[in-house]
Amino acid sequence: MPNFQIIEAKSHHCGQMARRLFTEGDPLAISLGAAQTHREMRVCFDGSWYVRAWLIGDKVAALGGVIGQSLSTRGYLWFVLSDLGRRHRVALVKMLLAQINNLKEIHPELILTVTDDSASQARNARFAGFLGFQQVPGTTRVGLLRHKALTFRHREAA
Repeated sequence: MPNFQIIEAKSHHCGQMARRLFTEGDPLAISLGAAQTHREMRVCFDGSWYVRAWLIGDKVAALGGVIGQSLSTRGYLWFVLSDLGRRHRVALVKMLLAQINNLKEIHPELILTVTDDSASQARNARFAGFLGFQQVPGTTRVGLLRHKALTFRHREAA
């Protein structure tokens, strides 16, 4: 069984994850290019007060954090997952739920936004305990990306 670790993310993890997504053939990373994918992650990383990297062995499998003021009741989650992380779905969900439970003490309302055109992202958000509560009209700006979005609220946060 691989060694799973959650550590405080460093800025170099954004580059590692961008390269991993690009080499794995992630459609969004391919369409943006490696440099722009890295920039998008750094925008989220730099705007976060809480960032974590999920390592499997010594490889970054997931990267995520919370954007928003640490004293606010609402926190905006961002999360990037590689194919390596997807292969360990049960461990992934356990890790996510443990992080969410820790964050709910600080942010009773956790918001997750996924692209509207990705049924798998919405399905995974529901699987992790998020309920869809709002469709954002038009487009949403996340970093330099503009996309239609669905917003989810964690079910125990209400």
